[in-house]
Amino acid sequence: MYYFFHPFTNVIFVPVGESEFLLHLPDLFHEIGHEISCNKENESRLKGVHGKYTLAVHKITEYYGQLLTKKRRETGPSEIPRLIMHIHSQWKNWIEEFFSDLFALYTVGPAYAWSHLHITIKKSQNVYDFSPILPRTHPSDDGRMRMLIIGMGLVGFEDEAKTIWSKWKNMPLTTGTQPVVEYQYVYPEELMTEVASAILQGIKESGFAIVLPKRLNELNEKSVIKLLNEAWDLFWKEPNGFRSWEEKKILYLKETLQ
Repeated sequence: MYYFFHPFTNVIFVPVGESEFLLHLPDLFHEIGHEISCNKENESRLKGVHGKYTLAVHKITEYYGQLLTKKRRETGPSEIPRLIMHIHSQWKNWIEEFFSDLFALYTVGPAYAWSHLHITIKKSQNVYDFSPILPRTHPSDDGRMRMLIIGMGLVGFEDEAKTIWSKWKNMPLTTGTQPVVEYQYVYPEELMTEVASAILQGIKESGFAIVLPKRLNELNEKSVIKLLNEAWDLFWKEPNGFRSWEEKKILYLKETLQ
C-alpha cells in the first residue's frame, strides 16, 4: 500500500520503511490535506479553506453549466450533454483530491510535484485514465500533474514547472498512449486555474505558510521543507551519490526530531 488517510480515525498510514527515504515524504503533506478537507466545516480556523473550497465547487458547477448550455444549442452528437454532466459529477468527487495535491504543493513546494511524477512512473498504468461512462474515484495522473503545474506558476516556480512538465511530456507513459476523445472536456485549463487560485487563497486565509521561491531559499538548514526540496535537486544532479547523502540526512533528521 501507498500513503493514505483514514477519515474516521484521522490516521495517516505510511508504508513500512518509508522513514528511511526522503523522496516521497512530501506525500505526507497530501494526506494532511485530506484531513484538512474533511474537517474544514468544523474548525473555525479553517474558515478560509472552507470558503474558498466552496467557491471552487461553485466555479466547477458554473463552468460545466455554461458548457452544457452551449453544447445543447449546437448540432453535435446527442451524447455530448450527457458526457458533460458525467464529467461534472466526477469533478464533485475529484475536488478533494485536487485540494490535497495543491495543499501539498503550496506548503512543501516543487518536491511534491516531483514526488507525483516519480510515483506515477512506478505505479501508473494509464496516465490519461478516464471513462465517459464509469466513475473514477481519482482524477487522472495527467490531470493531477496539469493542476500542479498551474499551481507552481501561481506561486512563482515557473522554471521548476517547465522542467517538470518537460520530463512529464517525455515519459513513455505520456508519449506511448493517447487519451480518449472525450478527454478534451475533462481538464480545461481555464477552470483548473480558477480552482488552483481559489484553493491558494483559502490556504493563505487559514494561516498556512505558503512556500514561495524566496522563502524556500531563505529557510535554514534545519528546515524539513528545505531538506525535501534539496533531496529532489540532488537526486537529479548527482544520482550516484544521492543515497549516501540521503542516509546521512535521514540520520540527522531523526536525531533532530527526537
